[in-house]
This record gives sequence, C-alpha cells and structure tokens, in this order.
Amino acid sequence: MTRATLLLFLLLIAGAIGLSWRHYQNARALLSDWADSNGLRILHAKSNTFWLSVPLSM
Repeated sequence: MTRATLLLFLLLIAGAIGLSWRHYQNARALLSDWADSNGLRILHAKSNTFWLSVPLSM
C-alpha cells in the first residue's frame, strides 16, 4: 500500500466516523426537541444501530 492510499483510506474512515457521530447527535437533538415541544421528558432512549447501541441519557 502506498502512503497516499493509506492516507486516503484513513481519511475515508475518519469521515465515516464523523458522519455517523453527526447523525447520532442530530437524532438525539430531534428526539429531545420533540419531547420538549410535547411537554414530555425522555427517561431512556437507545440507538437502534449496533455500533451506537449505548443508551442515550438525557
């Protein structure tokens, strides 16, 4: 593997992780905003994605 190929691969992995984290944060914010606008409180929420299956504490 050349150095340029390795760098491109690492950038691709970093980008995928960044986009996944951004999606996770947006989903969490949407759920929180929905609950607030309906006068509800989220007691427990869990991601449906296996690599983000950690509980969302709100």
